[in-house]
Amino acid sequence: MRMTKKEMISDMIATFEKQLVAFTGRKIRLLVVDYNKADESHLSRPEIEEMMKRNIELAFGIPSFQIANQTRRRPYPEARFCYFFIHKQYFPKYNLSDLALQLGFKTNKGMGDHTSAIYGIQKHKDLYEVDDIYKVAANRAFYYIEKSLTEKVEA
Repeated sequence: MRMTKKEMISDMIATFEKQLVAFTGRKIRLLVVDYNKADESHLSRPEIEEMMKRNIELAFGIPSFQIANQTRRRPYPEARFCYFFIHKQYFPKYNLSDLALQLGFKTNKGMGDHTSAIYGIQKHKDLYEVDDIYKVAANRAFYYIEKSLTEKVEA
């Protein structure tokens, strides 16, 4: 059975909260940002996108500014899948071609390849359901992004 976006996000948060309790021994409540309001944030979209990339690289153990590296070696593709999914959550109306172009996926005409973004989003959903290692890294990325956004908003 496929999970809806809202169920998947709730599951990510619940799983990561359990991991934090196991790690710290304390109950820590995560703050969740309304994704539809990310466009209205006082931060610009490019600032949020760069912050997302850096946090996903951190969560997946990728060197800084390497998420767009076109290698197929793990964990690079998985980090890109996670970026496509999380970006689409924060900016649901964003053009998939432009999203793919951010990570260097181009058609032979030089435009963004929207199918790469669609594939990445679907692959994230599939991996999240079956791969526990991927699930932990994706939850960690989601947590880092939420924490960064919350800190920026409160500052």
